Amino acid sequence: MGPSQEPQDFNKPADLPDSPEPQQTSDSAQPNFTQSQPEPTPSFPPTPEPAAFTQPTPSTTPAEAQPFGQQTTPSAFPTPAAAPVNQAPAVQGEDPGHTLGIISIVLSFFGLSLIGIILGVVSRKKSKAVGAAGTLGTIGMILGIVFTVIGVIAIGVLVAITMTAYSGIQDRQQNSSLAASANRLETKAEYYNAMSNDYPKTLEDFKKYPESTLSEDLDVNSAIYTNTAVTYVYCGTGAAQIVYLGETADDKVIKGLGTASSTQECPRTF
Repeated sequence: MGPSQEPQDFNKPADLPDSPEPQQTSDSAQPNFTQSQPEPTPSFPPTPEPAAFTQPTPSTTPAEAQPFGQQTTPSAFPTPAAAPVNQAPAVQGEDPGHTLGIISIVLSFFGLSLIGIILGVVSRKKSKAVGAAGTLGTIGMILGIVFTVIGVIAIGVLVAITMTAYSGIQDRQQNSSLAASANRLETKAEYYNAMSNDYPKTLEDFKKYPESTLSEDLDVNSAIYTNTAVTYVYCGTGAAQIVYLGETADDKVIKGLGTASSTQECPRTF
């Protein structure tokens, strides 16, 4: 044992060594890395590429009820609207214009062709709206047009026939009236001839006798021929004619008195 060492007491428990404290070394003892090594370049981790966006598939299960007071965390992507349910295609053969087409055809045959045309047009529109052919509406419309044209032609023919028949009736009535007037005038002229042994030379001569005087309702001409009145013509001694026109100017009805002809006209004096 040296003189600088103290005597060790073996009966005293040895002190536990304390935790070693880091020894501070002088700056001179630490190696200077900044001088001997170059400054390292900082490196960054590679940036991951963003994943491709995919449309989230809407869940078909109903959302679970959230507890009262608990907020629902909004999704990162908006929930897409539910796709509209496709309507079932119309059943083949269903034609809304079918009934109207049949009615238009029936009405056309029963004389109501104008109504048939209208119903046919409506039937075609309803059928085309659902993609149907609209055949019955087309047939009803065509039949309505055909029967309308036929009806117009028939009405025109009936009107023409009616007018012709009416004109013929009027002509026959006029001829009958003229024939009756000619008979009355003949009676007056024959009475005058019986009294004077000659026929009246003028219409004024009929007034010589009361029995031969012409009545006011007897229309008599003295020169021209018409189909509305009779004409008295003195042909000479013992001869006279009563003439009136028929349906045409060439249709002359001649009634001869005395010795006058019933086919040839006597010369007239105007």
